[in-house]
Amino acid sequence: MINDWREFRFYQKIPKVKLKVMKKILVPVDFSQEAMYAVDLACQIARKNRAEITLLHIIEDFQSVSRWDKEASAGKSYDALTDAATNFANYQMDKIEKAEENDGLHFARKIRFGNPFKHVSKSMAEMEADLVVMGSRGVSGLDEVVLGSNTERMMRFAKSPLITVKKQTQLDGLRKIVFASDFSKEIAGVVMTHLKKFLHLLTDVELHLLKVHTPSNWATTRYSTQQLQEFAKAHHLQEFHLQLYNELDEESGIHNFAQDINADIIAMATTGRTGMSRIFTESISEGVVNHSNRTTWTLSTRHL
Repeated sequence: MINDWREFRFYQKIPKVKLKVMKKILVPVDFSQEAMYAVDLACQIARKNRAEITLLHIIEDFQSVSRWDKEASAGKSYDALTDAATNFANYQMDKIEKAEENDGLHFARKIRFGNPFKHVSKSMAEMEADLVVMGSRGVSGLDEVVLGSNTERMMRFAKSPLITVKKQTQLDGLRKIVFASDFSKEIAGVVMTHLKKFLHLLTDVELHLLKVHTPSNWATTRYSTQQLQEFAKAHHLQEFHLQLYNELDEESGIHNFAQDINADIIAMATTGRTGMSRIFTESISEGVVNHSNRTTWTLSTRHL
């Protein structure tokens, strides 16, 4: 199979649709470098639309408290351990809120003890978060709120869009956006409605609508081109590129195409569905997030 793609560029002058902007952003933090990348990107987004940022720190256990307060750890007092962990979290959050570059932003904070996934999910529901921004890896020995399995679980069950960050990311530098999908109307349309809220914050966006053709998920160029054209028209996309890419599997196709055009961010949906919506399966989207160093935007379709 030839690893190439068919590109179709369209420029349609269609009036912009007014969208509800994202006003509540949740950022789970363990104060690792990756978490701070997430905080930084969330602050950039918040400044664009005057959103409130909620910093959530979760203490899963006390194994690492000795790093913060050796005396409290040696005493083995639950109250002392709790106080040490809470004081450390507040100190770190103070530094974030008082940073010169964050002047004028509105923060809220939460410190919780227990299961990270449970508290992130609960916080999302309580604050009705419009967006979650997370680092993709934690630091061994600290409270790994943003580590592997927790990020993957959030991808599957989060009711809000989730941005996963692995490196320093400039919002204004996100120009090349790949939206990978099978473009089934019942799912992709809802996902695009959410994605447009994020695209609304960007300037000079180069949006690539990507459909990967594989041996087991094959379609004619004519069919796929028409499908993507109808999708773009239905969602009033003004400038976009239609991309058809041939690869042995969807995950490789997404990775390789993003590399070919040097994409800044990959957007896609995730769900446990099979069959016609294969591009949305959990293994594919989780694989893209885990194996790519690019910023990713994902939305779980379980609740749509």
